[in-house]
Amino acid sequence: MARRPGPLLLAATAMTAVIIGVFVASPTTLRSSYTYAVGDFATATVRAPFDLSVHDEEGTAQLREESARHVIPVATFDPAPVTAVPARIADVFSLARKRIAEAGAGREVPDDELAALGSAARRRLLQARARKADEAVRAAVEDLLPEVERQLAVILAPDERTLLTTGRFDRRLEEGLVVLLREAYSRRIVRDLRQLREAAELGRQPGEPPRVVLRAGSASPDRVLPNLAMFDDVPGALRRLRARAPALLPELPPSERAVLVGLAARLVAPDTAYDEAATAQRRIQASADVRPITLQFRRNQLIVDEGREVTREALLALQYLQQQARPEAFLIRAAGTAVIAWGMLAAMLWLPARVGLGGVPLRDAAFALSALVGAAAACWGWLSVADGLASALPGVSRTALTLLFPITTVNMLAGLVLSRRVFVGLCAAIAVCAGALADLGILYTAHTFVVGLVAGQLVVPCRQRSCIIRAGGASALVAFVTGLSAVLLLGSSVGTREALVSAAAAGVGAAAGAFFALALSRPIEWLFGYSSKLVLMELLSYDHPLLRQFMVRAPGTFQHSVATALLAQAAAEAIGADSLLVRVGALYHDVGKMDAPQFFTENQREPGSREAIEPLDNMRVILGHPERGVELLTQHRVGGRIADFAREHHGTGALASFLQKAEAAGERPDPSDYRYAGPRPRSRETAVLMMADKIEAMARSRGAATEAEFRDVVDGTLDGLLDDGQLDESPLTLRDLARLGEAFVTALTSLHHTRVSYPTAARRP
Repeated sequence: MARRPGPLLLAATAMTAVIIGVFVASPTTLRSSYTYAVGDFATATVRAPFDLSVHDEEGTAQLREESARHVIPVATFDPAPVTAVPARIADVFSLARKRIAEAGAGREVPDDELAALGSAARRRLLQARARKADEAVRAAVEDLLPEVERQLAVILAPDERTLLTTGRFDRRLEEGLVVLLREAYSRRIVRDLRQLREAAELGRQPGEPPRVVLRAGSASPDRVLPNLAMFDDVPGALRRLRARAPALLPELPPSERAVLVGLAARLVAPDTAYDEAATAQRRIQASADVRPITLQFRRNQLIVDEGREVTREALLALQYLQQQARPEAFLIRAAGTAVIAWGMLAAMLWLPARVGLGGVPLRDAAFALSALVGAAAACWGWLSVADGLASALPGVSRTALTLLFPITTVNMLAGLVLSRRVFVGLCAAIAVCAGALADLGILYTAHTFVVGLVAGQLVVPCRQRSCIIRAGGASALVAFVTGLSAVLLLGSSVGTREALVSAAAAGVGAAAGAFFALALSRPIEWLFGYSSKLVLMELLSYDHPLLRQFMVRAPGTFQHSVATALLAQAAAEAIGADSLLVRVGALYHDVGKMDAPQFFTENQREPGSREAIEPLDNMRVILGHPERGVELLTQHRVGGRIADFAREHHGTGALASFLQKAEAAGERPDPSDYRYAGPRPRSRETAVLMMADKIEAMARSRGAATEAEFRDVVDGTLDGLLDDGQLDESPLTLRDLARLGEAFVTALTSLHHTRVSYPTAARRP
């Protein structure tokens, strides 16, 4: 069972994260000191020790200033003067004509009234009505003039009053006034044209005319006007108005035209203004849109050659290297990397148990952390070697050397011993670390993750060590494809030959990793106490030294173990447990009996020979055989998981026969003295062995031979273990127990099948 994570695991992940941070940050330490100035001559050749990205702050500032200076100024257009003034003129003239018509309506005399009068009376009446109507019209016109001044927001001059009065607000006067205003507003009238021109000239690009952005409001898009000829100020508009008046109003007498021009001139107002705030905002945005200038130097690229003049760009790169060599810069990089690595490791090893997904065994955590550090150290060392080779041999592709690294080694070892969840997390951590170390970055991360994941999964079903080599061959094909893809995605011009060489190097590295994994598999299994499928298959061989001793010294117990192994394997397969592990654990679970085989009934050849043994000595040996088995398994380096089977296969069960004998003898024994030390089974596999061990022994002792008898043995054994609480700590479910019961019955029936009796051969006389 997995132990719950605690401070020790968090401390281990933190230490591993610190080591990873040091590895990632270390390539940029210990640089030479550069004290050049622009224009100096370099005393040594300097190449980029790693990929450099140096920000040119001075160049960026100059570019941003230039971009802000050449921003096209903004002028805000207000359409109200263009539309509102002609509309007010139309309204006031229409109102005036309406009132004049109403005032002049008294001039009309009905025909029936005229018919009753003589000619002289009729003439006098019409004259009287005409005088009265003229007076009413003059009064209406006089009353309209204040309304005109209010509507047009002007004070009418005497000649303007006279023209409107005598002209009776005629339509030709209205149309003439509107025509003059339209001419004035044919260009945008700017409030301060000089300021707008200065701003446009400042923002003018070389070789282009000054331009202006015209903004007509939020609903209309901004328009860029190609030149300043479309703008004018009020004096300029009035000059155009006076110059164009004769052509615009040829039918009007010069005197009336002059009066209308004067009135129109006073109605002209600016409709455009230079928007200084909007222009400033555009300048700020233009400056912000300029991307920082970054000087890129690839690893081993020449920065400055000996005897050459130091340029500003070269000096920036040298100063950057100088800053990166400072201890505080190294600590910042290492700390940042360590924090990210710690979060990733904690999420992989510590967090699952905290959120109820099941804890990670401390042994798995120790292996994962050690494997990650080992992989980072190996990758760091290989990349250092690759740097040296690339510098010494310019014709050798550094990308190919990077891809040649045997990335599958650790992943294959992890696939052999780790659970799937921890294995995938370790593959991701190794890939991220490798990508941080290598120049290929995210491409190398993807390549490492895909190839490592494939290689690790290919070795999971392996039961022979030669299978690792075959898995290496298959992963080499995957590495060739991903390596070729990574090279093609680099973005630089890569020739076909270089791409194929790099892809081939990736395949060779993946295949070589399989050989390294094969060489390291035994040391890893021994160092961490793992029982991989490879080890389990080797432990099944009867040539194993411990198993040979077991067969010779305790043959009866060995025979019981073989039968129990077959029974337990069939039961484990029924519930999806690790059947191979159960079989091997069952084969070795009773090795602790071989030191004193005569104390166990299956090894006693003579009936009643057990009675000659002192009961207390017998009980002491029987109760101690689980721990003795653990000692023997540890001495022979069989593995911790197999030792769990020896330790837990009796749980804390009682020796009922010895307890009953003591009570029958009149003693008052302590029941705890007659129980095994335990612990009780804590995994499905060890629980299956406990049941198989007890069922096989009970079936043999009772001489069961039929399916019904076997079912009674199985049901009784399972009920007894449940009642005694021996399965309380195992993760078995009621559904598992039902399947196990049927599997045990089926397996017992197959193992203890009956055979026909063969006739006895007659003896020769």
